[in-house]
Amino acid sequence: MVSIMSDTRVLKTPWHLWVMGSVAVLWNSIGAYDYVMTMYGGMDYLRKAGMTEAFVAEFQRMPVWMSVAWPVAVWSAVAGSLLLLARSRWAFPAFAVSLIVYLSNLVHNYGMSELGALGGTAGRVITVTIAISLVILAGYSRMMAKRGVLR
Repeated sequence: MVSIMSDTRVLKTPWHLWVMGSVAVLWNSIGAYDYVMTMYGGMDYLRKAGMTEAFVAEFQRMPVWMSVAWPVAVWSAVAGSLLLLARSRWAFPAFAVSLIVYLSNLVHNYGMSELGALGGTAGRVITVTIAISLVILAGYSRMMAKRGVLR
């Protein structure tokens, strides 16, 4: 008699997934907070956050497509963070979308408007930090999916 057994091993969730997922949720919550406060607090929020009048004026000239791209980048990063904690294979596509759309935002901010320059050194540091974090989170979630940790 031949017995065919299926491999039913369950991969244990590595401790670092919980750390990465938790840090990702906290980090991307800052972007979500900033987006919500800008939408509801408007230009007063930007001024209270230390933005100059020149920055606020340039921000108000933002094209419609940026009004769509910005929340897509923010909320797909938040979704990717939650999906990572849920061990969902959809975490990588969410982070990939966020990264691609964020890069399109940078094309606007640094190539098509003065927002990048008006943000000063602090703005550039934040911009680079966000980009690096999205690359790391996209890469990490892809690696965990390939290892079978994400389902």
